[in-house]
Amino acid sequence: MRTSFTFCALILSATTLSIVAEAQPQPERLDTTIRAVRKLIDSDHSAEALETLRATAVADADTRGRARLAFYEARAYTKLGDQGKAVAAYERAIAIEPAYGAAMNNLALLLSQNGDHVRAAALLKKAVALNDPRRPLYLKNYAGAAEKVGDLDEARRVYAQLAAEQPDNLDAQLQSIRLLDDARRMALQLMKLSSRGEVSAAQSLALDLLAKPFDAAGKRALLSVVAGTLADQHIRPKQFASMPVSPRLDALRGDPLVAPGIAEIRQLYGGNIDPARYAWW
Repeated sequence: MRTSFTFCALILSATTLSIVAEAQPQPERLDTTIRAVRKLIDSDHSAEALETLRATAVADADTRGRARLAFYEARAYTKLGDQGKAVAAYERAIAIEPAYGAAMNNLALLLSQNGDHVRAAALLKKAVALNDPRRPLYLKNYAGAAEKVGDLDEARRVYAQLAAEQPDNLDAQLQSIRLLDDARRMALQLMKLSSRGEVSAAQSLALDLLAKPFDAAGKRALLSVVAGTLADQHIRPKQFASMPVSPRLDALRGDPLVAPGIAEIRQLYGGNIDPARYAWW
């Protein structure tokens, strides 16, 4: 399972506007502009969005307004594939408003894509400290950045924190298990996850982890997760060969620590129910 990052697409909902003949107050006029710009960006008309932004009287905007304009300029440049100008615009947004979490998040993702994981992690660490409704997103991205930097202890801590704060967030649960340093603890947590109904997800991660260099006891525990989830899936013997788990088990048969157990799983789904034929389990 690979970590992934998520961009923030929009910031603040536009204020409901009244139709009037006179010029609108500046904040509402700016909201109208940003709403139009966001629509252009989302419909792949980023060049037009930039033209609209250039025509906007930035000097008349307040601090928050100027930061938002820079944010959407960065989004437009990102869509156009000009990462250099996107980075500069996000940096400008943060310089104007240092607590702009969404700009920190998006800038960090661009930096990470370009290999600057250290600076990306530092930005995201600042973002997670903010009182921002998008904090779970920042936590997820910060954990991924910390892992890319090589700080596995911090990545493990942050994923565990996110999993505790969002018990229904399956990705956070899986990531927190994946980064544990003990295969038996991993297996225990995977069985708990399976008991909550996430059988396929627990099985898939257990198969991923079986490819790692754990000791015999750890691998036995992980293969037990696979066996337990197979039992929960009530797969008929004739269906087993066509299930995704079948080729994934085959790929592990070269590992002497689990090969006998895999052979017995296949034997069971081949229709052999003689207890005397099952010594490994």
